[in-house]
Amino acid sequence: MKLTILLVIIGLLEVRATGVAQTVTLSGNNIPLKEVFAAVKKQTGYVAFGKKELFNTAKPVTLSVRDMPLPAFLAKVMEGQPLTYFLDSRSIILSRKSPDFLVQHTWEDIRVNGRIVSPAGVPLEGASVRIKGRGAGVSSGADGRFSLTAGKADVLVITYVGYKPREVAVQPELGDIVIDGAPAELEEVVINKGYYSESNLLSTGSVSKVTSKEISTQPVANPVAALQGRVPGLLVTASSGVPGATFKVQIRGQNSILQGSDPLYIVDGVPIASNDQGISNLSNATGTWNGISLLSSINPADIASIEVLKDADATAIYGSRGANGVILITTHKGDNRQTSYRASVYHGWNRATRGPKMLNTQQYIEMRREAFRNDGVEPTPLNAPDLFTWDTTQYTDFVKLMSDNTAHTSDAQLSATGGNDRTRFLIGAGYHRETSLSPGDQSDRRASLHFNISHTSANDRLRLQLSGNYANRSNNLTTRDLAGLINMPPHMKLVDDDGSLVWGVGGISYRSLGLTNPLAESKSVYEGRFQNLVSNLQLSYRVLEGLELKLSGGYTASFSRDHSRHPTAAIDPSTADQPYAYFANNDKTGWILEPQASYNLFTRQGQLSVLVGGSFQQNLSEGTQMVGRNYTNDALLGSIAAAGSITSSNTYELYKYGAFFGRINYNHRDKYVLNLTGRRDGSSRFGPGRQFEEFGAVGAAWIFSQEPFVSRSLPFLSFGKLRSSYGITGNDQIGNYAFLDTWTATSPTFQGIPALQPSRLFNPDFNWESNKKLEAALELGFLKGQLMFSAAWYLHRSGNQLINYPLPIQTGFTSMLLNSAALVENQGLEFALSAKAKWSNGLRWTGSINLSIPRNRLKDFPNLEISSYANVYVIGQPLSVKRTYEYLGLDQATGIYTFHDVDHDGLFNIRDRIILKNIDPKFYGGFLNTLSYRQFTLNFLFEFRKREGVNFLNSFSTPPGYLPYNFPVQVLSRWQQPGDDADLQRYVAVSSSPAFTPGYSYIRSSDAVYRDASYVRLKNVALAYRLPEIKRLGIKGLELNVQAQNLFVISGYKDTDPEIQNVFALPLVRTITTGLSINF
Repeated sequence: MKLTILLVIIGLLEVRATGVAQTVTLSGNNIPLKEVFAAVKKQTGYVAFGKKELFNTAKPVTLSVRDMPLPAFLAKVMEGQPLTYFLDSRSIILSRKSPDFLVQHTWEDIRVNGRIVSPAGVPLEGASVRIKGRGAGVSSGADGRFSLTAGKADVLVITYVGYKPREVAVQPELGDIVIDGAPAELEEVVINKGYYSESNLLSTGSVSKVTSKEISTQPVANPVAALQGRVPGLLVTASSGVPGATFKVQIRGQNSILQGSDPLYIVDGVPIASNDQGISNLSNATGTWNGISLLSSINPADIASIEVLKDADATAIYGSRGANGVILITTHKGDNRQTSYRASVYHGWNRATRGPKMLNTQQYIEMRREAFRNDGVEPTPLNAPDLFTWDTTQYTDFVKLMSDNTAHTSDAQLSATGGNDRTRFLIGAGYHRETSLSPGDQSDRRASLHFNISHTSANDRLRLQLSGNYANRSNNLTTRDLAGLINMPPHMKLVDDDGSLVWGVGGISYRSLGLTNPLAESKSVYEGRFQNLVSNLQLSYRVLEGLELKLSGGYTASFSRDHSRHPTAAIDPSTADQPYAYFANNDKTGWILEPQASYNLFTRQGQLSVLVGGSFQQNLSEGTQMVGRNYTNDALLGSIAAAGSITSSNTYELYKYGAFFGRINYNHRDKYVLNLTGRRDGSSRFGPGRQFEEFGAVGAAWIFSQEPFVSRSLPFLSFGKLRSSYGITGNDQIGNYAFLDTWTATSPTFQGIPALQPSRLFNPDFNWESNKKLEAALELGFLKGQLMFSAAWYLHRSGNQLINYPLPIQTGFTSMLLNSAALVENQGLEFALSAKAKWSNGLRWTGSINLSIPRNRLKDFPNLEISSYANVYVIGQPLSVKRTYEYLGLDQATGIYTFHDVDHDGLFNIRDRIILKNIDPKFYGGFLNTLSYRQFTLNFLFEFRKREGVNFLNSFSTPPGYLPYNFPVQVLSRWQQPGDDADLQRYVAVSSSPAFTPGYSYIRSSDAVYRDASYVRLKNVALAYRLPEIKRLGIKGLELNVQAQNLFVISGYKDTDPEIQNVFALPLVRTITTGLSINF
């Protein structure tokens, strides 16, 4: 029993790093220093050590502080004291300050170590530490630490953008050095750019950061879902509400006509994908776009931050891989505090946000009978069995049955972290399970493990870090999205009295009517088993002052095992089919090795940073797929050997990539910054002589608020920066072996011998696509950082487009890949505004809003009018543009749709498609607010989009009434008699009807199916209550929370969810969870 309880607790808890309380509250006048440190020991566990006479010579302290971080508290207490101190593990070491005459006359060099922190105790990476009067110096590392050689008489000058400079007398161990004066939270943000990190204030590129705190308020399984509405220029769109489904992600628009515009994803320095690629190999319910998402294998609870790199300055160092932007995912690292634990758990309920409402039985029968009357055809049991032989009193709500059930989501996390100043560790485990809105035992389950170990040598020269993320996923789904069956007749008989499935009524099978029993489809099941590993080892060694060598190595592995079964119960008996099954295996492995060298040189005027390195990568994919048919027993469907007949295929792909890159950055007095990056890429995807290409960028920034004349004339301006960048990146998202002539096995044999047929021509001449990026931006801060504003304009032009050229039929091939002078342009504006305020009663508020206004267009396409793309693209219009007929309205006399026949020839073809419709968003963004009062914190995020979309008619291939298919209730607004001014034309029963072609073909190709699909969605709400520390139970923090995702949507688009716009796809889910987290 005890073991059971223990296992349950472990299964429900998540532990993550959190430290012992390290804030101090103390108030009083003339408090002896000894009593001060006694209070510090009681509140933080830190113990002061020093000779007794030191306390006797110390000055008493007068202060009044509340919840002040320990480093800031110690700096305040020791100010003006004849003592100095440094922190060593959990100890405060006190010593007497050296007399001035000794400092002035001691010239021996010593090694100086220290750590730069903010008043909140946060390590500051990239702080400048210089020797006063000499200019020599170093930068602090990721943990805020620095080490340099200086004379005993020297003074160190420490600067960090947005903070007040501080001078510190040299001594061997300086401990934590607190620098004050950051006017805004933004100035404490260190931006990770993959190969290097820098302060956001000094950045010359466009980078947006989402922190773990923002991610943790959202009950999502895929980290990409946590980015919606939070990042300017980033458009994230869900494919469906099926658990584990992929997302479509674009950074600043579509750059390539055919070869992909997906960003590069990097986890802890290791590239994992160039898109949210599917890892499933067989058809399943998530198959709308790419299948089951690879990124859902990453536990959001393991993520420390996500950076989105957008412009050339930020992405050019990644070369061709970063042509469409880069998304950097950084996971949590260990802490140097006392070992601590964190556990959390939540459970919630999922329901559909907005789905279609279909006709009930009475309305359906009325539709079908009216269609026959309109066409003057008498319905009979043969042409309309659903009206005669079916029970017209029966009703099944297929929307509710197939896609509107209550689903559940559960999540548990457990982690531990600790260490000391030299070695740190973190280990965490998680479990997540989410069920489907569709019937049956469908779910997506993930068990994950994350670890990070780092060590620094005693002389601070050698550093190593090992990290790993492992996920084991299990997906049980149907072989198709059951929401695609909601158009079955509402009075269809599903089961007999004995519980067996019904396949027809009155001797007429459902199959002959083009129907299927939805419950039978639920019997065809898919099982996917996936294992994913992302690991990274980093070694760095400081050779000389400012010179560091680094080696980063990564290994990834993804193993998938797919199996789908189609048992007897899922097969229509009217066919001769026997049970069958599909099997698929795919193993993907990859490694990357990146040697680097960096050098930082400090002068009296500024800092020069140089980085050079190489990147060598290889990805291997091997897979097999088998189909087993003619099984004699359903129990054997799990064995391919038991099949009566077997067909199989296999795949093998090897991708090699190599590059050399470099960066030169010069920072002049934290006022003028110049950044140069370059890269030479090599890819195995191109033919001989075309495999290498060069890319690069230049970025510059002017922090004009540092100018004396600005600070004098604009005292209300706390920060101001102008930045700009220009560069060229490439694109190799063309798939492997596209230049080789390939052969494929063919099923017909030649005299019993297996045969091959050519499948691709040898084509070594195509080259890299190129993407030229230009950006200019303004960043402002007011009221000491209480109000921050940024505006950016960008212009991207992607040329040398790779497209398919048609070939004469005599070649035996339809097309081949070649470069075109076509030019795709993306330009836009991005705005971000953030503000914060606090009141004397303890209420705090922070808010931010971002707005993106993109514009995509085909700038040029030589000879487009005589190419095979003439009917697809239009110069000057977006790539997503659709040519449509002009809808003129309903003929009130006949009740038939009418359209503009441009050339009056009585035919409707491409010449009549004169109306252009664009479904790209006109603008989009998000509005985020955080309110905190005492122990309560409330977060909520609104996401909004302004766009056009397609209505329900675009999802149906037949007009209402024509076949025994159900329709949404919107079809009730149809024409019924002459003079009616209706939304929809009259119902149609037969293909010979004059209303059939307009309702079947023309309407879906016209502008009539487009309508406003703008929406505002309450994307996330999170309410948390933090309980005080419970010392007697060892609990340092306890939090209760309620979170909601996709709570509601405001939109005039009523057909289904406005984000998905597909009646036959499972809509987005509304999730509401309750949870608990404990720190101890």
